Amino acid sequence: MEAAIRRFSHFGIAKTTLSEIAEDLQMSKANLYYYYQDKWTLLEAIVAVMLEESDQKIREIFIKERGVEQQLCRMLGIKFEFIEKYRLLTLNLNEVNVLDAKFRRISDQIFEKECSVVAEILENGIKTGELETIDIFATSNLYVTTIRGLAIYGICSHPSPIVEMETLKRI
Repeated sequence: MEAAIRRFSHFGIAKTTLSEIAEDLQMSKANLYYYYQDKWTLLEAIVAVMLEESDQKIREIFIKERGVEQQLCRMLGIKFEFIEKYRLLTLNLNEVNVLDAKFRRISDQIFEKECSVVAEILENGIKTGELETIDIFATSNLYVTTIRGLAIYGICSHPSPIVEMETLKRI
């Protein structure tokens, strides 16, 4: 997966083949195909590892941070850390057809994970009395959609195709 991330980040997802990744690893193409039937299967595995890594960091939020606002801010901080860590990979996602069913499946998986974390934060806020009773599902979906919309606006309002770190921080 590390070899795939490096190649996807450097050459782009669309231009990378499993054969090239196998060559980077000095393994046979057949051996790589044994584990990943295609590039999307490998990309899904990468996303699963990234989600697991972020989930571990987010679990720390519930231990270290108190209060809904602090937890949501820390969650955004973790999201920023991941965007920064995987910056070149995420920049190369712009070459992928976002309407492709395989991409939608990955995107939906990430969205659902983010919504579930926000829902858990909101639910804890209701339990502690910090928040009044709300529709947790609708509110978490609205929150994640709004954050994504702000990010898209920030990226689209920037004239350069490569988003500078300062723009990411502002978003």
